[in-house]
Amino acid sequence: MASFLGNAALLMMLLLFTGAAESSPDERYLKLTNNLTGNLNLTLDCAANLTAIGQQVLPPHAAFEFGFDRHATISCSAEWPVLRLFSWFYPYSPEDHQDNCTYWKIVQDGPCMFNSTTKNEDCLPWMRDDDA
Repeated sequence: MASFLGNAALLMMLLLFTGAAESSPDERYLKLTNNLTGNLNLTLDCAANLTAIGQQVLPPHAAFEFGFDRHATISCSAEWPVLRLFSWFYPYSPEDHQDNCTYWKIVQDGPCMFNSTTKNEDCLPWMRDDDA
């Protein structure tokens, strides 16, 4: 039984690595990193075109990465223990992003995206319920 489980785990790892290496030209990737100060956990809940990707609880400095179709619009809500308002942002929209990978750092003041052209971070204020 242990040998079967070991072989099954090896097969799953090979499939994951093979799939990542042969990604579609239409696939894009996001990496969202918890950079909140104060050693706080960050809860992210993301969706692609309103289809749930899933909620993730990130400890300090941990990241959540996922792939999606380049035609999708991605939205994420963010919460942490001292936040009293519902905050959200759009880490990817086909009209605004052309890079295959988009990297975001999440801080208290808002999400910051690494700009591959300028090599700087572009920070945005959080969107709130009354911004919709």
